[in-house]
Amino acid sequence: MTTVTENILQNASLKTLPEFTLLTEHYPKNDWLIIGTLTHARPTSAATQLRHFRDMIHALGEPNKTFGHRLHWIVRVGGGNGTDSHTHLHFLLSRHQLTNGHRFSYTPDQIVEFITEHWTKHGMKKQQRIETFDSSRSGISYVLRDESREQERIVEMSQALNAFIKKKQKQQHDPYAGRDPLSVKIIKALRANGTAAGFGDQMNELRSKGAA
Repeated sequence: MTTVTENILQNASLKTLPEFTLLTEHYPKNDWLIIGTLTHARPTSAATQLRHFRDMIHALGEPNKTFGHRLHWIVRVGGGNGTDSHTHLHFLLSRHQLTNGHRFSYTPDQIVEFITEHWTKHGMKKQQRIETFDSSRSGISYVLRDESREQERIVEMSQALNAFIKKKQKQQHDPYAGRDPLSVKIIKALRANGTAAGFGDQMNELRSKGAA
């Protein structure tokens, strides 16, 4: 199979992956803060790798007394053909409750340093690639891609991120869901008079409609 054909198949499969659609349609791309690959020293089961990752994320949230599942992250077990199958993880980590923590606010560099030191200290391989997320590049595609069609594709999303996306989906169908009742009443009254009124997170949509 040629490289071009492989790329075509990869792009096509990404469009059908549920996590890819959820993140690109319902999560602000600029909220992603860290992207990385974490490698194990030897072949390790997917369940063990995910446990190591969750333990690390929990430790990252500890200064703010925040459990790991309350942060926004998604992780995929990597692996291709051969003896190195299932030895690494690809992940995305959001700034949610990290750079704006109620007790301690991390800088991006501090998070990179924390993850690097934690992974090494607990006996995992030192060859990691952890860096700040660049929204101009295709990092989401890279993390969520299907590396091997010969193995089960394993992806895990944090509970808080899953809940956030579900809320966004609900708001997409009902723009007033979860809003302050008085604010909804005011917005509806303004719209009834022909005013392009909305909530703060709707302004880009209102501007685009006005331009059209």
